[in-house]
Amino acid sequence: MPLISLIVPVYNVAQYLPRCLAMISNQKFCNFEIIFINDGSTDNSEQILEAWIKKQDDTMEITIINQKNQGLGAARNRGIEKAKGSYFWCLDSDDFITADALSYLADAIHTYPHVQIFGFQYRVWPRHLRELRCYDRNYGTNLDIRDISACDKLIQREFWQNHNFEFPEGYYYEDTGIIPITIDLAQSVRYLPRNLYYYEVTREAAITKRTRYERLQDFISMQKRICDYYIQTRQYDKLSAYEYQCIHTIMADILARNVSAPSPLREQNFNATMEFFQTYFPNWQRNQQLQRENNEEKKWILTSIPLMELGKYHEIPEQNYLLYTQEE
Repeated sequence: MPLISLIVPVYNVAQYLPRCLAMISNQKFCNFEIIFINDGSTDNSEQILEAWIKKQDDTMEITIINQKNQGLGAARNRGIEKAKGSYFWCLDSDDFITADALSYLADAIHTYPHVQIFGFQYRVWPRHLRELRCYDRNYGTNLDIRDISACDKLIQREFWQNHNFEFPEGYYYEDTGIIPITIDLAQSVRYLPRNLYYYEVTREAAITKRTRYERLQDFISMQKRICDYYIQTRQYDKLSAYEYQCIHTIMADILARNVSAPSPLREQNFNATMEFFQTYFPNWQRNQQLQRENNEEKKWILTSIPLMELGKYHEIPEQNYLLYTQEE
């Protein structure tokens, strides 16, 4: 049985797929399997994948699942169903892993065999860019509810299946609607202070692109899912702690992208945001962490929300600092 299963959905990534495959080929660790889910690609991604497979050693365990396009959540769920590894790692095929990633994770598994979820560092790519809307970590080896992405997690398959976890299907940002719940229910988690993953941020169709206005309400739907989970499990302290996560991601990211959206979608996204906060965090402006912060993000939020309420989008300050900047 392989130690690690790599779950790799593939959808129209011909420009980036060769890089992802090359970095998988470069791994020195061998006890892993790869499950590719071709999610209805209409470019030549499938041909690139098949050509790469023919060049691999016969000992490499590779599975290809071809299906009609169902979205990232459904593709990941299908891959996890077929996985045999003790742990699985969901990769996006326009991103890539470091050459030592699997060796490092295998060592971590052997060192901490009871850990059910490992988290680790990532960086954005190209290398000259730096992400400005990420948190500084100051909580040691633990994970917490701010860790909402799947691609920087290694998850024990038995733990996932025992809880009948699934990625929400039919949504963008689907991992943000399940990963905080898995962290909450895991008996043992560990953060590894090592960069193992690179996010491609220049791809035109990538979810991280700011122009995907129609997807923004999906992110809000996923955050509702997390808030409802804390309410249903009566973990009101964690719901309260999650407030700043929502301020940080929804207001400082979602609404920042929404400023240049076409009307009336711009107003619809803003109204959905305000409805979310009125429902779950009506006193968000008094959030203690927001009040403590003294940075451009706080200034932008507190300046821009009143202008959005009045429809004065042309007066909203520039917000490029919220995404990426040139690395110094």
